[in-house]
Amino acid sequence: METVATNVRVTQQASKILSDLSNHLKKPKAQVIEQALRDLEERVFWQEVHDAYAQAESEEMKRERELWDTTVGDGIEGEEW
Repeated sequence: METVATNVRVTQQASKILSDLSNHLKKPKAQVIEQALRDLEERVFWQEVHDAYAQAESEEMKRERELWDTTVGDGIEGEEW
């Protein structure tokens, strides 16, 4: 793992959380930060996917979905699938 030395200002609370997590997980602070950033990156990605999907359903798509939903019964009553 390549390391880069950098300074980032954080609040006292963030510093305490980082230290506590590092001690609890028995991992270096750099690894805790990296994992936290990866987790946040993944959460942001999936939230953007969710938001895009929610906005993407146009009126035309809604009408088409509703049309296909009418085929669910397709006249075959009592038959188990």
